[in-house]
Amino acid sequence: KDFGVRIQESVFLATLDESLCERMVERLTKEVDVAVDSVVVFGLCASCATRVAAIGAAHLPEDQDYYVL
Repeated sequence: KDFGVRIQESVFLATLDESLCERMVERLTKEVDVAVDSVVVFGLCASCATRVAAIGAAHLPEDQDYYVL
């Protein structure tokens, strides 16, 4: 949650450059219990980011480089 915005209980959106994404992944690697937890980081190109759709009360920040789920 230090790197992005919570959009669901365990789903976060974050706008990160390459360096910040590497820091976040490094930190998560230290904190995640790989026996029971899982983290998936999706990088989006500029073209893909324009095709993200939010339905209902969802609000997506602009210019996402990565989704953190």
